[in-house]
Amino acid sequence: EQTHGFNYPFQLGAESQDSPMDADMSSHTITEGDFVLLATDGVFDNLFQEQILDLFQKYQGDFSALGTHVAEAAFDMASNRTENTPYAIRCHTMIGVAHMGGKMDDITAVVARVCRV
Repeated sequence: EQTHGFNYPFQLGAESQDSPMDADMSSHTITEGDFVLLATDGVFDNLFQEQILDLFQKYQGDFSALGTHVAEAAFDMASNRTENTPYAIRCHTMIGVAHMGGKMDDITAVVARVCRV
């Protein structure tokens, strides 16, 4: 996650101060059959990694809809006001505010599966 501060992520847009040149770069070793998830902070603010992995295990046979399942689960948690979420934990640890539930935000999830061409 790349942020300027709490709840202030880097963003690209016509009036943004951020540019693609500001992005962190990393490389990872992937192999045939691996899944890759690209998602907005609306997913990662509302779902723990374990929850995302559970969704991948549950729906890996329904690959074409896997991204939709992840996005829907994130939306459900964003709408929830009682569950603990990554956002709720960051509210407490980073700014000392007690918050329960998720955070309504833009939610996008794209899943790809690595295959040989």
